[in-house]
Amino acid sequence: EKKDRELKNDCLRTVERAEKAEDWWRVREFAIHGTSFWPEEEAFQEALLTAEDHLFGEVVDQEETAPPLEDISSEQVEVLRRKIVSESEKSFTPTARSREEIQTAEANRRNRTLDYLVFGDTSVSDVSERSAKTAIVHGGDAPAALAFFQAAESLMRGATLLFGNDLGVEDAIQTYAKIEKENPEALSRRDYLKWADLYSKKDREDKAIELLQSHGIDDEGRIEKYEKRWAKGIVNRCRDLPPSKERIQALEYVTTSFPDTSAAREADQLLREMPRTDQSLIRVQREDLKAYRTELVDAGFNLPIQWWDDEKGNGELGEDSLYWNDEEAAIWYRVTSKSPWRKIDQSDLAKDRIRAVFVQVENRAVARAMKQDRSLGRRFPLEIEGALGDGSYITPQLVEYDLSDPDDLYYE
Repeated sequence: EKKDRELKNDCLRTVERAEKAEDWWRVREFAIHGTSFWPEEEAFQEALLTAEDHLFGEVVDQEETAPPLEDISSEQVEVLRRKIVSESEKSFTPTARSREEIQTAEANRRNRTLDYLVFGDTSVSDVSERSAKTAIVHGGDAPAALAFFQAAESLMRGATLLFGNDLGVEDAIQTYAKIEKENPEALSRRDYLKWADLYSKKDREDKAIELLQSHGIDDEGRIEKYEKRWAKGIVNRCRDLPPSKERIQALEYVTTSFPDTSAAREADQLLREMPRTDQSLIRVQREDLKAYRTELVDAGFNLPIQWWDDEKGNGELGEDSLYWNDEEAAIWYRVTSKSPWRKIDQSDLAKDRIRAVFVQVENRAVARAMKQDRSLGRRFPLEIEGALGDGSYITPQLVEYDLSDPDDLYYE
């Protein structure tokens, strides 16, 4: 209501200034919009009549009277006038209507948040539906619960979101995009900042930064916050990826683009802890080496057995310290988590046989990982055909499987 009053008063002031300047076309234009949005305001109706009297009334010159129109009737003049008025109304997209759409999107976000907090449900939208749902949930205590709900709803409508959540965020983003396309002058600097914050809530900081920069909005503190969140998100996603060209490029992007952030320091640490190669790598655990010890020795695998035979007196490689590069037929290793990475190339005569063994090692590793992921008693695939060295690290294909629950289709 406050925003509505401000818009109405602003429109009235515009009409008054135009009247003083005797700009009757402008008076008429704003009076038309004023009467359409606030029909109860008589000032707009009076201004419209006054403007039309000046524009379309009888024009009398001080020296001579204008000659009467010929070959055109007053009815035709009225038809043309109405056509001009209707076209001008269609071509004008009022700011008030756009502001109303923004307010509606924000109200929907607040309502969905409240529905979630009270009912654990975000689909309740109608007041009568809320009342019915309250009665079902609370039974005989429904009147008291409904009174509390209505009081809380009134409070929430007049306040911003009190909890960090993403309920209705995507809808609000789409509303801003729609208004910018149809009526960009309706969006203020504050609106663009809110829009950017919504992008940040959806972990799309790159979009938030692009939005502010493309509209010339200078807010260094906000952009710096977005950059830190963006860099942190990249690092967090890279933690779960195996060593690969893409992972190296993503971490290097963080260190070069956001050098003064904590995420850059974490990215630099991850880069030091992984083999620096542009080719895909396969993680190898010591239990895999021990399971295929005979095959590897027979194939001529070049990695001292003392380093992974569980005899601590000989010195042992730690976990996460072995990676096999299938394309260059080399094993990467390090002694401790802070040691530099080194690699041992395999002989040309042994490469093909060692690759064949590591196909089995890879299948075993994939099956073990899927068994860990499906630790809820479900059966996991009996056989897995790996796609080794295809440039995407690994693409397992299920050859034979037994589904005991429809949810298992997720793994397929």
